[in-house]
Amino acid sequence: MTNLTINRDKADRIQVLLRIAEQEATRILGQPVAMQITTHKLGLTIAEDAVQKAMDMVAFTYGISTDDMLGTDRHKPLPEARQMFWMLGRDVLKIKLKQLGQVTGNRNHATVVHGINTLTGYMVTEPAIRERYIMLKQQLKGL
Repeated sequence: MTNLTINRDKADRIQVLLRIAEQEATRILGQPVAMQITTHKLGLTIAEDAVQKAMDMVAFTYGISTDDMLGTDRHKPLPEARQMFWMLGRDVLKIKLKQLGQVTGNRNHATVVHGINTLTGYMVTEPAIRERYIMLKQQLKGL
């Protein structure tokens, strides 16, 4: 099976086509046919694509590579970039904190919580960080 990277519109169309194929297979075979595994895998592909796009956007904004975000280096601006990705992942993509930690170098959820809390504090005192968050959030919502 090939792993496809597709946008949400295409995914919606594919899911409609899968439902039609499911109905036709049920009619031909005379018994119910379910394609839940296919649509589940399609959903995972969409989520993985969104996470990668978010990580790419944050890395580009901070002038770093996505590999830098996955590493353990704490030199500026790497921690802030990771924290920004975590906050966007939680707020926009609705990804669980444990999963956000896993995709950024197998960090635990407590690290992610601490990072989000730290960034939240900076957003109160640093307008540039708050503006960067708002800009990235709007861009991600447009995907």
